[in-house]
Amino acid sequence: MCGICGVASRESTREREERARAAASLLQHRGPDAEGCYSSTWHPVTLAHRRLSIIDLSAASNQPFTSKDGRTVLTYNGELYNHNDIRKELARDGVTFRTTGDTEVIVAAYQRWGVGCLDRFDGMFAFCVYDANRGTLFLARDRMGEKPLFFRSTPDTLAFASEQTSLLKLLPDKPRLSRRGIEHYLAYGFFPAALAAVDGVEKLAAAEALEWSFSSGELRRWKYWTLPKRSTQPMRTEPELIEEADRLISGSVRSRLLAADVPVAVLLSGGIDSGLVAAYAADVHGPKLRTFTVSVPGTGSLDEGPVARAVATRLAVNHTELAAGTDTAATLEDLARDLDEPLANHALLPTLVLSRLLAKHAKVALTGDGGDELFGGYPHYRRLIMGARLQGGGAGSLIRLAAKIGEYLPAGVPGRNALFALAAPAPIALSRVNLLFDRSERASLLSALPPFEGGRPEDLKAAFSGRAANILEDALRADCETTLADDYLMKVDRASMLASLETRSPFLDHKVAEFAFRDVPSGLKATMKTGKVLLRQLARRRLPEAVWGAPKRGFMMPLSTWVRRDWAGFVDEFLLDGHSLFSAAVVHGLRRQLALGFRVEGRLFALLMFEMWRRNKGLALA
Repeated sequence: MCGICGVASRESTREREERARAAASLLQHRGPDAEGCYSSTWHPVTLAHRRLSIIDLSAASNQPFTSKDGRTVLTYNGELYNHNDIRKELARDGVTFRTTGDTEVIVAAYQRWGVGCLDRFDGMFAFCVYDANRGTLFLARDRMGEKPLFFRSTPDTLAFASEQTSLLKLLPDKPRLSRRGIEHYLAYGFFPAALAAVDGVEKLAAAEALEWSFSSGELRRWKYWTLPKRSTQPMRTEPELIEEADRLISGSVRSRLLAADVPVAVLLSGGIDSGLVAAYAADVHGPKLRTFTVSVPGTGSLDEGPVARAVATRLAVNHTELAAGTDTAATLEDLARDLDEPLANHALLPTLVLSRLLAKHAKVALTGDGGDELFGGYPHYRRLIMGARLQGGGAGSLIRLAAKIGEYLPAGVPGRNALFALAAPAPIALSRVNLLFDRSERASLLSALPPFEGGRPEDLKAAFSGRAANILEDALRADCETTLADDYLMKVDRASMLASLETRSPFLDHKVAEFAFRDVPSGLKATMKTGKVLLRQLARRRLPEAVWGAPKRGFMMPLSTWVRRDWAGFVDEFLLDGHSLFSAAVVHGLRRQLALGFRVEGRLFALLMFEMWRRNKGLALA
């Protein structure tokens, strides 16, 4: 894994290089092993790179990487798991290689197929190719959005970086907060595709590419891949689908284990997804496979250690439990200082702790990310299915009454969101999934600011309603294209990269994703009673009943205790000192609700994370 950045501008080469090197220095945590900088003699562009050496550890694969003719240059973050297959195909066409890594393969593939090379890549990546012959910069991000890429363009300039903080070093003007971005953050706790925290900054979405011309300043932007629709072919039997899932996931795990010149470990929780990844990895490495679990003292039933231990014993692998510290205040301060943009996902904290601990033992780790969004693991899927069933059953008056009750219940009351899932029309039900603050609550929080005149953030998810055969498939697609890419994968990327640890997610192989959306019927994903029906069948073969027989558990932490006790001083300092963007009256109200037992700790964490980050970066509104 690596950090990349670059800028095309009318500045002098010396000025561009100074900016690029300063931007790259802020990415050292993503790539502590090597650094490089390239400036073209044909066009006003400078590319920079920070390297975390995983494949071909020699200096020959350092970046920016230049083709033999010197006319194609690459700066690249990620891993190409099928690089050996592409290498063999190109070699048959007469291409020769100087290195054994995937970096040179991307350059050769681009020279052979142009932007069409993306169709052949199997991996996670964000990269920029400078093509001196065509006078273009070509940027792309992987299909599922595992690797980030921020940019800003004008007819005269294009600047890009792996992280927003790095990108800002490439821009001449003072950064300001995006009002639209704040609205979206308060709604869902993250910044959706194409939107960032800073005004004027954009992100490439998952499976998106762009090409920018030096001569015209024209920017062409396109999606090169989308999740498929349900197949119209005759449905395969359940045993056939289970065997196909077994083949695809096993193959994905194997490719991610073998595409590395350093040892690869597995992050093992007490869940089905990471358990299956560990089981398939054990098929490859046997007792030599190293698995790791983080144990958090004092969390009681939330501790995943015992179940993970049972899985490791069943698989006969080399298992290690890493004990996390209890100084969550220090970890929160680290995140506020080091994150390039805020995130309301409180699993950031344990993920950072785990990554730091694991980085002492391994450089690459496999995770179970993506299994829930592809195969129906989250509880809200079951609630949405039940709501659709009830509404289709003619209980109209009762449903409308429940929806009205939900509107008047205070946020944090147990069951409030479940009522919306059960009673609201499909677009509204989808838009309420994981909603932090609704429109009126956002207006109250930001009462000191001018009213927001843009579109509602809720429309982002509501727009997925009716795209597929039923609300479950709509919800799965919405989660994959919004929350997964821009929240959960952002969490994993930032936390692991802050520890210089590379994570790989076998479930996010695009062939697995295509299979899940094209071939697996809804009934083998989630029902009103259970989720991940198909994956549970796979898990029965390989894992203890404590895993496949248990309900879905998230990365659970005692957040309420942290907000009330450990971080109470932070709430006073950053939210109630008179300088916060957010209304002190609303914050006091949330505190009172928390003291009464309402589940509002996630909302307070979202506000605290944003305000601590904003003060640390010294940002004000545009």
